[in-house]
Amino acid sequence: MDYGPYDYGSIMHYGKTAFGKKAANGTKLKTIVPKPNPNVSIGQRTGLSKLDIDGINHLYAKAFLPGWAELARHGVPASKYQGEFSKITALGYRPVWIDGYDVNGKTYFNVIFRRANGKAWVARHGLSGSKYQKEFKKWTKLGYRLAHVESYKSSGNVRYAAIFVKTSGPA
Repeated sequence: MDYGPYDYGSIMHYGKTAFGKKAANGTKLKTIVPKPNPNVSIGQRTGLSKLDIDGINHLYAKAFLPGWAELARHGVPASKYQGEFSKITALGYRPVWIDGYDVNGKTYFNVIFRRANGKAWVARHGLSGSKYQKEFKKWTKLGYRLAHVESYKSSGNVRYAAIFVKTSGPA
């Protein structure tokens, strides 16, 4: 799939002599001649061009654009979870389900986000039992209701993740 104008400066573009045979004088023969200007530079390998970046954002960042009903992230290492969480919630999504798990002593998260649609919510993770209980009391007192709770093992300890949503009704 192409995005934008032809990108002679793309990191993905081969150089003019890529796959070329050697001439009698030892130089490689050109296999690619840019059109309409045969003198334009091609085949750089120093970094992504602006159009490379625009294309990547166009193709892959759509998963982060408001408008998708649901986003899911799987196998997010605990060390990267807050960054991923912050990036997605800043775009108007809220977590609705979280799963924490341990693999060989390392903690990972699976999480599903849906559009917040103006709903007030609070999410916490990495809580000990006593901290979870404090958060529960704090948020239910303020009119939030527990929408989801998860217990998981992290560094050999039981931890909790909780999602609270402001709604009416019993705690």
